[in-house]
Amino acid sequence: MIFSAFTDILERPFEEALDALADLGFSTVDLRSKLGDGHNVDTLTGAAATRVRNALAGRGLHVASVASWGVNPMDGRYEPAAPAYRQAMRERVAHLADLATRVGAPHVRVYSFKRPPLADAAPITDAALRADNAAFLCELADVCAAQSRILLVENEPPTLTATVAELGDLMRRACHDHLRVNWDIVNGWRAGEVPWAEGVFDPIAGHVAQVHVKGARAAADGTAFATMALPGRDDVPHAAVFRALRASGFDGVMTIDPHYGQFAPADKLTHVADPVLEVVRQTMQFLQTEILTA
Repeated sequence: MIFSAFTDILERPFEEALDALADLGFSTVDLRSKLGDGHNVDTLTGAAATRVRNALAGRGLHVASVASWGVNPMDGRYEPAAPAYRQAMRERVAHLADLATRVGAPHVRVYSFKRPPLADAAPITDAALRADNAAFLCELADVCAAQSRILLVENEPPTLTATVAELGDLMRRACHDHLRVNWDIVNGWRAGEVPWAEGVFDPIAGHVAQVHVKGARAAADGTAFATMALPGRDDVPHAAVFRALRASGFDGVMTIDPHYGQFAPADKLTHVADPVLEVVRQTMQFLQTEILTA
């Protein structure tokens, strides 16, 4: 398996982030948000994109995926049924697919439609809504396929694919060669699913192209999600999750995304000058050990 990290989590200039991750031994990164020279993933084109590509190549770094905060389906301003939203998403994904090609990234990462308000819960299980979501994601996957890229859908609590079960439902409906899953293990827990319970992983086995890894602590009941934490000092049975992934044939990229700002005060690293970088370092070290022994 390959380890990666987002360049923006270190909250420093882009090339300094690349240096820091390369120094930690990463060979792969994920691009999201700011990329230097006043650009971000949504605006990067032409000479600026070439500079980013050269900065990566100069450090021997590869890109696993590109992802955009723009036209976020979880933003209240966007309604999935609105033609303007869908056209904006088509244009955004076309840009991302082009950028992915320029920087050599095989994947473009997006989200599903946002979930309807809790007060209007009935449509969440409406087959027509889920079918529409799957059809639109297949359309975006076609855009990526034209550039020989793969569209990844991440499970995010405010979306129609918050859990493994919902990701599995999407993949059954879509059946598209250029549509795969980016599984965020803890996001499923945040959404009320226990991702390591027996059989839970089965619906997405064979569909996962990339994984997001972070640690998390359980609430007082020992079952529900409480806060983010450092892997190895948390309540996620990482080894069991890795065994399930390996048994499914997964041998892709595992991206470290610690969400340090959501650590409980007691879990913050107060003894180091750069706690986020230290969390990334310790997480990578932990994952290497756990995966070897899983």
